[in-house]
Amino acid sequence: MAVSAVLDTNVLVSGLLFPNGLPSRLLDSAIERQFEMVLSDYILEEVDEVLSRIPGVPIATRHTAVKVLMESCRMVIPAEGTWTVRDPEDLPIVGTAVAGQVDYLVTGDKDLLSIRKVDTVLIVTPRSFASIVAVE
Repeated sequence: MAVSAVLDTNVLVSGLLFPNGLPSRLLDSAIERQFEMVLSDYILEEVDEVLSRIPGVPIATRHTAVKVLMESCRMVIPAEGTWTVRDPEDLPIVGTAVAGQVDYLVTGDKDLLSIRKVDTVLIVTPRSFASIVAVE
């Protein structure tokens, strides 16, 4: 069975904005179906909202980015739960991972990383995940 993962909003935005970075290589590998990326409307809306605040990113580019992400993933509705997270805005991210029954939630968020695991989902850094899926 293929590895599955949720890439959180910051990983996705970094991947879209910095083509030479590790998040970009992870995003490319998701688009190439080297692992199954699972997302939700919540995450896609957050990506669009973050990109809208960056000067010089045209609306057409934002829409194209969201469309490519949507076409490259399996969409789920976030599960609702009472997971212990410092920031309540992280609940739909964790809920996406749980609903998608993914193997990994990939994030740079130190609060989420400190949890390490929710249900069967391991919470890992982009660098750790790159090692798991053999992305250089």
